[in-house]
Amino acid sequence: MQTPLASQDLHEEALGQDLWQTEGLKRALSLPPYGFLAVEDPPGTGKTSIIAAAAREIATAGGKVLTTSLTNVAVERILKL
Repeated sequence: MQTPLASQDLHEEALGQDLWQTEGLKRALSLPPYGFLAVEDPPGTGKTSIIAAAAREIATAGGKVLTTSLTNVAVERILKL
C-alpha cells in the first residue's frame, strides 16, 4: 500500500546524491501510516540528509515525524537541515 507521498514528485533538493540516498528517501515516503524505517550505515554515508529530507517532505504534506537517536547531537543536526 502506498501513501499519497509516494506518488508525488520528489523535490529535486530532497533527492540524495547517490542511488542509496534516493532509494532510502523513496522508501521513507512510501511507508504506510504509522510505518517504521530504520536508517543505519557507517558514518558519512548520508543518513542525516536522508532523514532530514524525508521529515521535510512528510511535514510539508501535513504528516507527523518522530526522530530519535542515541545522541541529541544527531537529532539536532536533522532539525537544522
